[in-house]
Formats: sequence, C-alpha cells, structure tokens
Amino acid sequence: MEGRRATACDSAFVGAIVFLSFVAYVGELGFYSDDWDLLAKMAGARDTSFAGIFSSIDAPLVAMRPGQVAYFSLLFKAFGLNPFGYHVVNGIVLIALAIVCYMVLRGLGESRAVAVSIALVYSLSPN
Repeated sequence: MEGRRATACDSAFVGAIVFLSFVAYVGELGFYSDDWDLLAKMAGARDTSFAGIFSSIDAPLVAMRPGQVAYFSLLFKAFGLNPFGYHVVNGIVLIALAIVCYMVLRGLGESRAVAVSIALVYSLSPN
C-alpha cells in the first residue's frame, strides 16, 4: 500500500488513536490554573466584540503571543464559560497537528512506521 492510500490510512489511524485518547474524558474536563485569570478578564470586557475581548487581556501576553490571545478570544466568543467547547476544539486541533506532524515527517523522507510513531508520541504525551 503506497502513495495516497497509505497516507490516508495512516492519517486516519493517527487521528483515530488521538481521538480515542481524549473522547472518554473530554466531558469531565474543566478550567484550570491561569485559565481563570484570562476568563475573568475576557468575561469582564465592556466591549464583547472579538476586538474588545482580545484587548481585555494583558498587553505583555498579547505582545508575546498574539496568535494565542486571538485563539483564546475566539474560543471565549464561541463558548463563553463552558469548558466543554474549548476542550473539543483543542482536541480537534491536536488531531490535526498529529496528522500534519505525520505528513511532514513523511515528506522529509521518514518511513511510515517512524512517522506514525513520532506523531503518536507527540500527540499522546501530556498536553
């Protein structure tokens, strides 16, 4: 099995394993640690537009990680204070990153076994 079919099968396998790793407990997860500080700032924003929520977060964090702040702001706009949506979206992103990791490694010439293994070790490690 070579080419596109092998890539599709390996990608589906990686995605399924990562999905199975979090589907059983995703409904039990909540917010943790510094989540509460960011959520309080976003919930307290006077302007509830994306730009208002984005600007409610500390300037040093925005300066260091504007992409992360935009991601948090989008999630807050979509899900508010409901942690389930955040964790589902983060799980989907993790699945996508695992598949991209696999594809990049294959593109760099690694064997299927090595690419699948590295993608799974990366995505199944505590995140």
